[in-house]
Amino acid sequence: MKQNPLTVIANIKPAEKQELENLLNCIGQNQETNEYLRFSEIKTTHFARFAMIGGGNLADRDAKNRLLFTSNHDGPSEAYIDLLLNKAGRGMEAIWSKCEGYPDVKLPSTHHRQECKEFIKAHMVKTQAFYQGYPGYSVREVESYLGCRQQLEEFLNLEEFEPLLGALAHLPPPQPGLLSGIGQLVANLRLKEKAIEVVFAFLEHVLGP
Repeated sequence: MKQNPLTVIANIKPAEKQELENLLNCIGQNQETNEYLRFSEIKTTHFARFAMIGGGNLADRDAKNRLLFTSNHDGPSEAYIDLLLNKAGRGMEAIWSKCEGYPDVKLPSTHHRQECKEFIKAHMVKTQAFYQGYPGYSVREVESYLGCRQQLEEFLNLEEFEPLLGALAHLPPPQPGLLSGIGQLVANLRLKEKAIEVVFAFLEHVLGP
């Protein structure tokens, strides 16, 4: 799954600046319970953030007169915008309506949602670079793999595997020619059989009998 960036910048209405800051603080301080926008429910989001920023010169760099939205997400940006509006339309309207040029619309009308989408697209800027923590993997895949890793770590922490892990910890560091004798080393420590037992025991633990 290809990850893509989305960056949007719009000028904030001067009269709405304080109200917007209060709204973003409310969302940021209550990320899982606020009534406007919960990114955890936008299931293709790897990273997302709203921030009030200044202009492009030294004189107004701290003015907080522009709103920045940046995201790293699965799939094409247009589909991601649709998902944002479908899942968090109220929040997106509450935030972007504080910006200049936002259409005088009210969601969730389909027509109004399209106007909001066009506003966002009109203020998109090209992303020069973005960080990918897990290149090529979707949010769903990352969560699945991390969950499997957590289960494996918990399983290997069981007392019956302490002798095996202790033996692994005392293996000598790699040395020239070690590969030629590693088969004999594994056989001597009976690690090969134990490793197979661990794998099958873990699969039985996760998948059931």
